[in-house]
Parts: sequence; structure tokens; C-alpha cells
Amino acid sequence: MSKKILAIHAIIGVFFVLILLYQSRFSFLIWNLILALIPFDLSLLSRYFQHSRWRYLIAVFWLLFFPNALYMMTDFSHLSSIGVGLNTTYQFVEYAFLAGGVFIGVGLGLMSLFILYPLLIPNHQRLINQIITFSILVDCKFNPNFWTNLSA
Repeated sequence: MSKKILAIHAIIGVFFVLILLYQSRFSFLIWNLILALIPFDLSLLSRYFQHSRWRYLIAVFWLLFFPNALYMMTDFSHLSSIGVGLNTTYQFVEYAFLAGGVFIGVGLGLMSLFILYPLLIPNHQRLINQIITFSILVDCKFNPNFWTNLSA
């Protein structure tokens, strides 16, 4: 499993180098991907402490950084700065950087959720809790009034 983890980190490192070498206007993706990588690494760390109470403390820190991984979907709002269509090589490369960064970040966030979930939820409650968790995640993302309705 450690070779896969190293491969994931290497792919992200190559992505960072490409953004820096190309001098893309989307260099903010580096910071966003680092923030998306933190919950992934925390979920991996929690696997080492799966029979300890430390996993709950790690889960709290994971929860602090997890929303940024899904928030990376909003980076697609920067597509307007590229221009309409993919007529030039520059537009295509910029779009590829932006889409690649968003897909990597959201993928890291979802992988961290799938890694951490079984460590915190007992087997007999897992399906019910997964349904509740994923329905809340979907409602948060697609319902713009979720947070206002929650506080009312």
C-alpha cells in the first residue's frame, strides 16, 4: 500500500512542478492541493492509530481540513478568466491545469473520507451513517440555502 501512497504524492509533486514551470495563472492550485492533501495524509495516519484513542484526535484535525477538498469544486469559477472555448493551446493547457487540480483535490478528499470512515464507525452502523453523511454532503453542495436553513 505504501507504493500507492508514494505514487499519489509523486503525481501531486509533478503537478506542482508543471504549474510552476508553465507559470500558470492558477498557481493558487498549489496551496489548495496542499490543503486537500492534509486530510488525506491525516486519514492515512489514523490507520496507524486505529486501535488507539488518538484516532479521534486525528479525526478532529481531519474534519478541520476536509471541507477545503470539496470546496475546490468552486475553483471552476475561474474558467471565465481563460476565455470562451478552447481555441488556443494556451486556453487548453490552462483549462487542463484547472480541471486536473480540482479533480485531484476532490479525489483526495473523497479518498480520505473512505479511509477514515470505517475506522470511526462500527460495522453494524456503517451503512446508515454513510447514507446520512453522504446525503448531508450532497445537500450542502447543491442546496445554496442549506446553512441558512440549518440556523433557522
